[in-house]
This record gives sequence, structure tokens and C-alpha cells, in this order.
Amino acid sequence: MNLRKIGLVVVLTSSLLLPSLAHASGVDEQFVAPTVSTNGQQGYVASESAFLSTQGSYFINYQTSGNQVTAVTACTSATDAACNFTARQAYNAVLPICASDAAVDCISAVTAKDASGATLDIQQNGQYPTRRLQDFTGDPAHHIPSGGGAALMTIPGATHAGGNQYLLKVSMLSSRDDGSKGQWGLRQLQAAFYAIKPITGTFNDLTVDTNSATYDSVRRISMRGSTHFAITPDQQSLCIVVSQNECGLAYPMPAGISLGFSLRLSEPIVGWLHGRMKSPTISLTSGPNGTQNLTVDAQPIQVPALATWVSSDLLPPALQSFYSSHSWSGQALRFTNDTSTAPGAPVSDFERSPAGQKTISYQHIAAQFNAESMAEFVDWLPVVGDKASADPWLWTLNTMQSGNGNDNISKCLNGSTGLAGVVTTNATMYIDGPPQFDKKSGVLNYKVAATHFQPDGSTLNKGTYDLVMNSKVARCIYGFTSAPVSATVSVTSADGSPDISTTVVGERNGWLSLGAYNFTYSNPNISVKLTQASATTVTKSVAKSITCAKGSATKVVTSATCPPGYKKR
Repeated sequence: MNLRKIGLVVVLTSSLLLPSLAHASGVDEQFVAPTVSTNGQQGYVASESAFLSTQGSYFINYQTSGNQVTAVTACTSATDAACNFTARQAYNAVLPICASDAAVDCISAVTAKDASGATLDIQQNGQYPTRRLQDFTGDPAHHIPSGGGAALMTIPGATHAGGNQYLLKVSMLSSRDDGSKGQWGLRQLQAAFYAIKPITGTFNDLTVDTNSATYDSVRRISMRGSTHFAITPDQQSLCIVVSQNECGLAYPMPAGISLGFSLRLSEPIVGWLHGRMKSPTISLTSGPNGTQNLTVDAQPIQVPALATWVSSDLLPPALQSFYSSHSWSGQALRFTNDTSTAPGAPVSDFERSPAGQKTISYQHIAAQFNAESMAEFVDWLPVVGDKASADPWLWTLNTMQSGNGNDNISKCLNGSTGLAGVVTTNATMYIDGPPQFDKKSGVLNYKVAATHFQPDGSTLNKGTYDLVMNSKVARCIYGFTSAPVSATVSVTSADGSPDISTTVVGERNGWLSLGAYNFTYSNPNISVKLTQASATTVTKSVAKSITCAKGSATKVVTSATCPPGYKKR
């Protein structure tokens, strides 16, 4: 499950009632997308922050009769007798700090460094929020972690605008259904750091809806109440995590800080990860009984967010055509004064037509990272004047969809039993998957997109891109030997002109690291060219050693001649 693929119609967490908080002026981490109060408008939101508070721990069991959901149960454990598997089960386990050196599926270490690289002290403050209604006990026999709360901590040397407290939320997710014959899918990782200020008040618990009447299929909630135009920015959730009386408000992270964690996992992470971070370093080691230790350290980055509304009549032709033919289900929120239709109801064929779009207002959510979503995002850029709505700091790391339709990459990933690589960028939109390999040119291509300007409309957004790839996977993709690899990174603007940027390339400890920084948006293409000297060239470059003697003393040197006073033996 990909975090960005949980749409507002398909969400499981529909029982979250949004707390009434005012948007803190000037705090982009608390940015709230605007709503609308009239029909005939089309809105668009591309903001990863909007998805970050939609997941707490849960283990949910679904029962069905035909296509009808008959029961939805929040299980107290993965082996709960009241939760025998029939149709579908899904879990999200927010991992705890390890209670012992023998514990698995937990956070074994948390680290922080300031801008000078000095290690900062971290004080653990327990799980947050303290009230959680759907925690569950896992099942070690089937590698199902236990689910609790996020790790709250104080970092005295990393003060931010809201104090000095931070939250680390690391989740493992998986599901199984009758179509998979009851087999659990590969576990998916979602992780994020936040600089937060815990506050108290009257809020609502974050839970999965267990009312079967609200589901029109096992994966889809159809009714979300008749709030319609009553939905206002003040009622949008500003909380990274929330409970009945607790809320964690996010704030910008200090400049130059690096944050990291180590996980001790019962099963390896397989495939690729993608994240919102800069200059990541990773370490992956094997432990006893098939366990894996994953360590990640990186700096947070600012990711431009976009949110706007426009009259359906003024929508660019490309978007009018796109929305006339595209299914909006699961990626849009309905605003309408027709109180007989719920905001979560699917859009009709008529409402998708140019005439029908004037009878409703729909806020389209950038909920996926694929070629179609990329084209949609790029078409919205001129509507907003190529200017971001907000520029929040993020530090996230998630499992990505692997292969991306590329046979060569898929083959190499299938042959890998561990982590293939990590791709990170501050681009608002990118393709969810590893870089595309162009076999003809021998280049890995990566498409990214964001607004050209920051929210002030004049400051340029400067792009960052990091690729950390398993050296074995890289060599498999290219058919290289074990000889050293060289690489070049180039950035090309949308008009085909080269972009001036800083690039970094290196190989260390089995990982190939490449980075491109300071390029400009809107939708440039990043290309990575790997090369390797031929075996003949490599052989010729290897120097031979000779033994030199001077009396009873001897030296072995790698030069063609002996040092002064020595003779070749």
C-alpha cells in the first residue's frame, strides 16, 4: 500500500472528525488547502502533508456476503478469535522503540546531528498520542508487528519554532484477501520525522470506520456524512497525530539538522524506497534468524505544495479533456449544495462532462505518482502561475512500487532479495518507481516536476535529487562486471536546454550514490549515465610489484624501478 494511494473516497479512516483549529499564519507545515462555496469549480491539491495524519495503528478484519460488506472488526490482536480470516484483512503497525536487544520489528536507535555534524542528545518521551483505540498485538509466527503509537522525543539541541520535541512515526503495512489465497503481501514501510508541539484540547480519535453500512465494497467507503459546503479550512486537521484530547502540530525543522533511525526487522525490506529527504546514507546488515537491520540518516527538505480552485469554464482544454474521460473515484472530494448526495459519492458520467462539471465542485487530489498524474500536475502549473502554495519541510521514507514497467529493472529486482535502492527528491510530483532505463542510450531517466517559484512568486525553487542504489542491482541493470563504475548526472529543462546544477557521484560499501542539486523546475528530466572501463583496460592499469634488495634489507614496491641504492632481485 502506498501512502499516496489512499484517496479521500477510499480512505479507511473515515471516522476521523476534523478538529477545529485555525491555520497558523506563516507555518507552511500547517498549511490547509482552501475549500469552495459554490458550484462549477474545479480544485486541485498536491500536498503530501495532507496524507501524513491519516494513519494510526489498526488490524481490521472484513467479512462479506457476495459484494456486500457484512462486518468490519477492529482486532485486538492478529490472532484474535473474533477475527478469523474470510474475505480481507489489513494492518498498519506503528512500530515502537525496541524494549530489548532481542526485540524485532521495532526502532532500535534514533539519531540526530546539528549543522556541524555534532551528535545531539535525544530524550525518549514514550508513545504519542497516549490514547489509542485500535492498537493491536502482532503475530511473530507470521511476521506481523504489534501496532502502537509514534515515538515522541525531546532533542534539546534542535530547537524549532514550536519547541524542541520531535515525533518519529515508522509503520509497517500489509494486507491479504481471498484473491491472494490468504497469503500476506510484502510488508510496506512508511516512516517520517516531524518537529512538533503537542497541545491539548477537544479533538477526535483517529480510527478505522467499523460500521459496515458505510462500505459499498471491501475497499471503499461510500458515505462520509452530509457536510457539503460546511467543510471549511478551520475544520481541516492540522494535527500530524491526534486523539480525543491530544494533537501534534507540525513546525519547520531547524536548518542543517540530520535525523536518522535504525530498524531491527523480522523480514528484509525488498525493492525500492522513495523519500522526502536530502543526502541520505543507508546501511543494511543481516542479523540472526533472518532478521535485518536498516539504518537511514538524512537531512529534511522543503517540498512545494500546490492547492487552487478555478472555474470549470476557465479550466485549460487539456484538463477539461482529462476530467471528462478520467475516473475521479478515490482521488477527489465533492463539494455541492445537493444535500442528497454525499461528498464521498462517485462522480457520475454526466458530472464528468463539461456541462456536468458546472453542477458540482470537485477538489482533485494528487494521490498517485504515475505518468498520468504527472501529466495532470504539469497541466495545472500554468493555472497557478507556476507558484507554490506552501513550502513545508518533510522527512519521509516509503516503500515504492517497483519495476515500473521496465523489463530489465524488473528482472534485476526480482533477482534481489533485499533493498535495491532509495530515490529521494523535493519535487512535488515524480514517477513512483525506480528510474527508467533507456537501453539504447544506456541512461537511467527520472522525471520530476514542481512549481518554478516558491509561494512569494519570485524566489526560484531549487531541486534536489538523490539516488542510492545497491551496487549489485546497478551492475545487473547495465550488465557490468565487478570493476569500478563511473557515473555522470545531467539535468535537462523541459525545453531541452541543459540546467546548471551540482552533481555528486560515489560508490562505497556496496552502494552507488548519485545526487543532483540546485536545478530549477518546472518539469526537468534527470539522466544518470553509468560507465565502466573494459576488462582489457582494467588489466593494463594494474601495476605489478617487484622485490628490491639492499644488502640484507628487502622492499616490495609497485613501481617499475627500485628506490635509489636498491637492486631488483
